[in-house]
Amino acid sequence: MSRPRRAGETGSPRLPAALRSAEESLTAQISSRLTAESIERLVALVTAGTDQDDAAGTGGGTEGVDALPVLGKIKEAPGNVSLETMLTEIDKLLAVRAIGLPPDLFIDVAPKVVAGWRARAAVELPSHLRTHPVPLRVTLLAALLHEREREITDTLVELLISTVHRIGARAEKKVTEQLINAFKKVSGKENILFKLAEASLGTPEGTVRQVVFQALAERHGIEVRAAALQFSLAHPATAAAVPGARKPSRIAEDLAALDETIPAAFWTALREEKLIADSAPVPAA
Repeated sequence: MSRPRRAGETGSPRLPAALRSAEESLTAQISSRLTAESIERLVALVTAGTDQDDAAGTGGGTEGVDALPVLGKIKEAPGNVSLETMLTEIDKLLAVRAIGLPPDLFIDVAPKVVAGWRARAAVELPSHLRTHPVPLRVTLLAALLHEREREITDTLVELLISTVHRIGARAEKKVTEQLINAFKKVSGKENILFKLAEASLGTPEGTVRQVVFQALAERHGIEVRAAALQFSLAHPATAAAVPGARKPSRIAEDLAALDETIPAAFWTALREEKLIADSAPVPAA
């Protein structure tokens, strides 16, 4: 009859010797890929700092969080979406990378094996981890950090996306409120606002004056070409206007533009929008 495994025992009485030997060989191979500095940092993660680390490790939390600040912080699950959570996750990622694990440490190890090592390191108490031979101890901790680095990176991406969505939602609400207020201030002029929006979308690279001018022209049902030609000829100092037609058909279009009737309200709107000077001569209606 087998007895329960005691804390501090590094093997199971039912574990075949061949499996123990294979694990010893594999963990020795993994630990040999680590620099002396990385091994020292991994060992320091479970170095006894106080006599209360085991008690803290059984005090609830996620994946056996203990009192050791670095290892406990790395094991912790992320909090709610907030700037503080994002900064905490960045600290975790920096702590993991500070160990200096090579990116190809487990390149030839089956993912299930790495996941098993990670699970052991996540739930074992620091005092228990300290009883393992150094190759096994650093391999377990390295597997935990290897997996946590990927998980923390994924968490940061999710936090960033959620934060951007929140900012977008708040900005959209603010813009909507501003638009509603704008419509209230210009009651009776909804059409010009819609025309302005359409003109802006149609000419995204145009200047404000160009876009507003086009919107006003469309509001009054006139061609921009007609307004431009007639305005240029309205000044008494102008003797002629040369539109620069590139094909014969444009000549006929320019002549039609000169004959187009432009309401006085259009010129008044241009003055109100400060698109032309109040003293600028305009064609007679």
